[in-house]
Amino acid sequence: MSRGRLSVRLALVGLVIEVAHLTYEHFHGGVVTHHLLRSAAMPGLSNAWGLLLMPTLAFWAGRRIEGRLVAGTAARAVVLGGLVPLLLGLALSTAFTLGREDVTSFIFFALPVLALVLPAWRAECWLGLVLGMLFTFGALIPTVFGGLFVVLSALAQLVVKPLLRRALSASKPNHP
Repeated sequence: MSRGRLSVRLALVGLVIEVAHLTYEHFHGGVVTHHLLRSAAMPGLSNAWGLLLMPTLAFWAGRRIEGRLVAGTAARAVVLGGLVPLLLGLALSTAFTLGREDVTSFIFFALPVLALVLPAWRAECWLGLVLGMLFTFGALIPTVFGGLFVVLSALAQLVVKPLLRRALSASKPNHP
């Protein structure tokens, strides 16, 4: 696959999924608007913003994934890196929809912990999580929360972990 094709395909898939989501909402009570602090008196953001956000996120993720594949990352690792967050997003959405606050809370609070120990900062992870949560929460909320997990993971994996390794290796005595 030539460079650029994956990103365009992912953007189109993201657009189709978002159009399906908004069409469903339209015919089932209208496109949802999420209000700050869950108060109608506060400003709201419509799920219609997903028409711009979802294809853009998918295109960006596709470009990042293409770069990793060209650099030699195994396609299997990329697929797995997107599939696990997709399944976690689906589980979170399902628990929320079924009113299982205990399960919803567990998964929600497990996500940042996982982001600390796993390379969740990668584009396929963010995209997978957003896709898994899309039909329940729209594109905006999962993108924002996923972005926070991405930043947390990047700091943990790319800054803190190397600093800890360096500190631990410097503290070991050199014996011949």
